Amino acid sequence: MRLRVLLLGLILVPLVVGCMSYQVPPYSPSYEFIDGLKGKNLEKIAVSEVQPRDPNSPVNRITLRGSWLLVQDGTFATYFESALKSDLNEIGFLTKIQQSDWMPKF
Repeated sequence: MRLRVLLLGLILVPLVVGCMSYQVPPYSPSYEFIDGLKGKNLEKIAVSEVQPRDPNSPVNRITLRGSWLLVQDGTFATYFESALKSDLNEIGFLTKIQQSDWMPKF
């Protein structure tokens, strides 16, 4: 009887754990990398809206070992955009997009 319970537990635990979702922790920058870039003479960079925003888009439906990856901001695209802006702002390289920079001129 004990062997059956043990075997049942060994079978069910991976199935239950495999169906769970993984909540992504808030983004934490690599300060070693950021400190290395601070002394460089680089141009400022603007980050536009990362696409796609649709939560059902394949890029926003990421699985990790069979578990769904859940992001607090809603989608992986918004998480990635926030991380980029955070790092660039920290090192002083983030600039705002000017409409004239990306609008085609006719």
